Amino acid sequence: MLLACLALLLFGGALPRSRSVVASAQGDLPDSYQATLTQVRALISAPEALQVQRTPDGGFFVDLQGSRQFLLLTRTDAQGRLITRCVGSVEEAAAFLSGDTPLLAEPLSAAEAAIHQIIERTPVQRRAALAASQTQISINVKDLAGEGFNDPTPATPVGGNTGTTIGEQRLIAFTYAASIWADYLQSTVPIIIDAGFDPLDCNVLGAAGPQVLYSNFTPSGYNPGPEYANTLYVEALANKRAGHDLGPSSSDIGATFNSAFGTSGCGGGGWYYGLDHQESDTEADLVAVLLHEIGHGLGFISLVSTSANTYGMNFPYYTNPAKNQDDIWNYFLYDNNIGKLFKDMTVAERARAITDTKALVWSGPAVTAAARNFLQASPVLTITTPPAVSGRYELGLASFGTPVQNPPLVGTLVAAIDPDTDGAGTADTIFDACSPISNVAALTGKIALIDRGTCAFTDKVRHAQEAGAVAAIIANNQSGDPPQMIGSDATISIPAVSITQANGATLRAALIPGPVSAQIGLDPSQLAGTDSAGRVLMYAPSAISLGSSVSHFDISTVPNLLMEPAINPDIGQSPDLTDELLRDIGWYPDVNYNGIPDTSELDLGLALTATPSQLLNVGSAVTLTLTITSSGLIAASAAHIVDSFPSQLGAITWEASYSGGASGPASGSGNIDFTLAMPSGSQATFVIRATVVGQALIITNTASVTSSGEEIDVATANNQATVQLSLVASTTFLPMVMR
Repeated sequence: MLLACLALLLFGGALPRSRSVVASAQGDLPDSYQATLTQVRALISAPEALQVQRTPDGGFFVDLQGSRQFLLLTRTDAQGRLITRCVGSVEEAAAFLSGDTPLLAEPLSAAEAAIHQIIERTPVQRRAALAASQTQISINVKDLAGEGFNDPTPATPVGGNTGTTIGEQRLIAFTYAASIWADYLQSTVPIIIDAGFDPLDCNVLGAAGPQVLYSNFTPSGYNPGPEYANTLYVEALANKRAGHDLGPSSSDIGATFNSAFGTSGCGGGGWYYGLDHQESDTEADLVAVLLHEIGHGLGFISLVSTSANTYGMNFPYYTNPAKNQDDIWNYFLYDNNIGKLFKDMTVAERARAITDTKALVWSGPAVTAAARNFLQASPVLTITTPPAVSGRYELGLASFGTPVQNPPLVGTLVAAIDPDTDGAGTADTIFDACSPISNVAALTGKIALIDRGTCAFTDKVRHAQEAGAVAAIIANNQSGDPPQMIGSDATISIPAVSITQANGATLRAALIPGPVSAQIGLDPSQLAGTDSAGRVLMYAPSAISLGSSVSHFDISTVPNLLMEPAINPDIGQSPDLTDELLRDIGWYPDVNYNGIPDTSELDLGLALTATPSQLLNVGSAVTLTLTITSSGLIAASAAHIVDSFPSQLGAITWEASYSGGASGPASGSGNIDFTLAMPSGSQATFVIRATVVGQALIITNTASVTSSGEEIDVATANNQATVQLSLVASTTFLPMVMR
């Protein structure tokens, strides 16, 4: 199975026999959810024997035959809010629908919101960006007249979406999401998305994914082609690197969304078609859903199998001549415990890495560099006494209350105790704070330790606040990461964090002799959701989550990211670190759209020397030598040379010589200011003769070269050179007077 939103797609719909416990969970679901699972099976089903085929140029391609790899489900939580989950199998769909904890995290702080505001644009700016971008993302509407994108139902413009029918608003939202991606992709080959709205099950928002995979394709012109041989790329990325459409008869991405969502009795508040990300708790933001799903189609996907018989192997694992090819994703997945990239691991090591929580990271340089400017400091609980339990504890955050901040909140830990009036009927529920807390005197001014379970997180924290606590720590009641606590209560003003079940047991045991001193704050030396080297964590829970594991960022990042397993309500409408990951896997920058990576396109360099350069006087002759070089993949059509000589130099003449195909004027006088044609590997040399005509201790001459054509100079540090001429200080002689 693919480690992305629809993992079963490429390997058939049969469930591994070893997962009978999940099958039992499916049987326990209400009848209304059984219909959802039936549709999940239909959407993820694919022919059993997808074949790798040869292309005319000797490469390989895999036709996914119009299937969908990524499926987004939705349901409502206990508070009636809409939550989503990217799933990859019938099993995972059943777990989510039966009440699987939503993978939502903390809201944006003011500082985080400011970051989003800087990197995002208004709807008007986004539409202008799409118009200005040369990247063409074409939407091939698959709907018939009167449905989907062609739905004529009248609609009121909302959130910057000016459409006056539902169909028009859907198309505007789709175009807007496309403009966001087009702003980053810089591809000379149009990206085709087959898209439509169909009435799906009420718990299915939509499905999308790449349609064809390519390896060993042949590029045209200066386009770089595949970075690695025998490596699979999704079609849109392969096309960009090839410089032409490898499969003109096929779309690059397929997408289907639920037209019934939001109709009577289906999907709460339905779709939000606004472009301003202001959906309510009961609505699904179509733009955010599109950004996430298109992101998978553009290559945010692992092709490592999690099927029972092929666990950890590459796709396609069963065909020749492309047997067990790596995908480009494997060149950047790194496991800190194993000490290897995925491409270098054995199948057994991959099987371990897939569930190596907090050890599986993205090693790509673009993501790591951008994380320093995007992610916030990591929240941390530090226990200072007693020594037996002192140290740092990982935290989960809450979407309510005061955000964790520095300076750290310092206090003593006290177990919150409440009467067992919540109906649970067991002794340990006196620690769950689901009813008003009884040990108010002991808790006032302290940090409350509370067990998870029975009631909402907001109820627990509100009761702790009412009892005088200055903060609340919720201990998980099941194994796994600290839960991300979702809820809304404007009356809560204290910080709330969560810890693992094991750490909760450790701290509760330490309270018996007591006291336990704690600090809750931010660690500026550690970015949230990264390892000690600053590499961003990938989602790798200890129990594999088909469709979510490996093909998403970890949920511990702050702020939340677009490509986490769930679409969080607080994400901005930008690719955040996703576009940087796409850069890592091969979506190279090409701002002038000539198909050549900007990082290797052109490098103009300049050197300047003077002979002699010291002990000069007025009237001294000086020879300056100006050398311009051109390197990189392509020629500089217009290398602009400028040397405006200082006033202390006169009688200036120059002669030029060229090699490697460079051309320009042969000689001249006075200042130099003109352009040269310089092929890659060429050189131009100017020999300049001048006379010192003005007095100064130091005469400074600076020359520069820039690319004034469409080509991009990738290194500008060598585009300027300076030489200094030292003159002998003038001497004044006084007459000698004889006495």
